[in-house]
Amino acid sequence: MRNKIPAVGILAAALLIAACASTPSATPETISLSTQPPPQSEGCDQALGHGRLVPDPRSGLAIAGSDGTAQPVMWPFGFSAVLDDASRIVLLNENGQPIAREGDTVEFGGGLGLNNFFWVCPAEVRVVARAQ
Repeated sequence: MRNKIPAVGILAAALLIAACASTPSATPETISLSTQPPPQSEGCDQALGHGRLVPDPRSGLAIAGSDGTAQPVMWPFGFSAVLDDASRIVLLNENGQPIAREGDTVEFGGGLGLNNFFWVCPAEVRVVARAQ
């Protein structure tokens, strides 16, 4: 006597395999972002950085002024960036919370540092205008 697998079992297995194969990854694509080493002290420059967040090959995410020139940014220790569903870069704070998106206008305290990057003071990134 032959073993017969019920058609329902074959159908269920095929649907399960198809569902797993078509399920998108729950992990968003990570963007390489320049970040500072762990802080050694509480001191920080107080110059004002202001601009629109733009992709940048040097720092991952830079600010662009009104003339369109991009200033690379050294983000605080623990910050990161990912791509959202619309393929825009999302800036995440040290707790992994989204705080700004590519195209948003932001401001923060800090100052020019190594390699002419603007070094951002921790916990000072503020969105002043959301991208359309």
